[in-house]
Amino acid sequence: MIFVILLVYGTIFSKSGILILYFKNRTYTWEEITLKDNKFSNVLNNFKKICSIPRCSGNEKGISGFLTDFARNLGFEAFQDEVLNVVIRKPACPGYENAPTVILQGHMDMVGVSERKDGFNFDTDPIEVYEEEGYLKAKGTTLGADNGIALAYMLTLLELKDARHPELEMLMTVSEETGMNGAFGLKPGILKGKILINLDSEEEGILMASCAGGVTSTVSLPVAWEKAGPGQNPYLVRIHGLKGGHSGLEIDKQRANAIVLLARFLDTLSEAVEFRIASVEGGTRQNAISNEAKAIVYVKDENRFKETIMAWESIIKNEYRDTDPDISIAAEPASDAKDRCFSPETLRNLIDLILLVPNGIQSTSVKIPGLVVSSNNPGILRTGEASVELVNCVRSSVGSLKKKMTSQIEIAARRTGGKAVCTNDYPEWPFSSDSKIRELCVKVYEQMYGRKPVVDAVHAGLECGFFKETIGQDIDMISFGPDIQGAHTVNERMNIASAERVWDYLLKVLEEVRSLD
Repeated sequence: MIFVILLVYGTIFSKSGILILYFKNRTYTWEEITLKDNKFSNVLNNFKKICSIPRCSGNEKGISGFLTDFARNLGFEAFQDEVLNVVIRKPACPGYENAPTVILQGHMDMVGVSERKDGFNFDTDPIEVYEEEGYLKAKGTTLGADNGIALAYMLTLLELKDARHPELEMLMTVSEETGMNGAFGLKPGILKGKILINLDSEEEGILMASCAGGVTSTVSLPVAWEKAGPGQNPYLVRIHGLKGGHSGLEIDKQRANAIVLLARFLDTLSEAVEFRIASVEGGTRQNAISNEAKAIVYVKDENRFKETIMAWESIIKNEYRDTDPDISIAAEPASDAKDRCFSPETLRNLIDLILLVPNGIQSTSVKIPGLVVSSNNPGILRTGEASVELVNCVRSSVGSLKKKMTSQIEIAARRTGGKAVCTNDYPEWPFSSDSKIRELCVKVYEQMYGRKPVVDAVHAGLECGFFKETIGQDIDMISFGPDIQGAHTVNERMNIASAERVWDYLLKVLEEVRSLD
């Protein structure tokens, strides 16, 4: 069916159900008409553009350039620093010239986890975003809403001409997920704002006012190699089906860690049969709870080996029936295994090391029920030519407890013949008893939604701890964001309605900031 309606300013055509508006010598699709009248749709559009650019930690050159060009094309000052952080400035709107400058901050990198079998490459391929039942999801990979939604909010703010806000400094950092290198590399004096809104939280209605500090502790355990014994056959043992998750945000879920389970299995196996191992692997990121681990195991008594696997799987399934119901351990012949194995001493040291290193929650808060104060996550296990490495993500909102855990790891390494090295040490963000931006955010939330938000602390690393040191101790900070579930896993999804509400909330907070001048 084709029909034509004449308008004073233009014409609408409908052909095969597709609506088109011809207006002032330009043609718009119906979708574009909707986007022009819906500012939040612009947020989603910008988010999808961001998802089209590969941006895993360490591969941020493309996204950093895109963000810089986006701002400059709109006429705003923008630059990249030495580590590819991006800083963009947007002047205050009329009437807000005397309001305090606000820094909006988020990180541009994402964690790349995939279950796709089609050769998907995070270094080159775009994230395939789709909508399902009110959520944005990604096809077989992490979505990157952590923290792509922050970038989308900021880009859309640059596009808006009628928003009411003070002078804005937008800081977009690199490599947050792998040690906060961007925040660490930010030079003093670049930013002048004394109020900072971090947009890297993942629960709507919760205002984060404190966060844990952290450090990466990597243990290197020397390997002595020996030839596999006669009559021993290689098997690939794989522990999988675990939920995994973010080692800060979801450590309180008490989920199983596949690396630790692998060590427990090998320890159990040592009591049942004679065996050797040729390699161990587990985890993909130090800040993600390991959801899979594997080992090449050489055994002679194959029947007893398989019986042990079945019995041990039953035990583990029972232990984690509430948190990881799909947990599984399986073995299959490994035809491509190298004919060499760890020495018995190396094997014993490896098992002891993993079992001695702290795993999971180490302490909780007395004042804030449910808040994890300190934890450790053995996140990566890998075999090299000369050593096996175990990479740990240590977190604590109390500096002395962070030191205690790194000391425990160092002792475990020393007692098993290895060495621990700490890197990517970042500070905690202590709670401030006098925060004007926190008070304003609480007030605006009550006005908009008729209830108080939760003011909380998070057991994840936010970059805010660094900003106290770089921008100044008097910087007043708050963190909030929309509902994002399953961050750092292939099940990551963002609630679209929540993202829209947080967008509206951000605009209102910025509008009210001049009350603080």
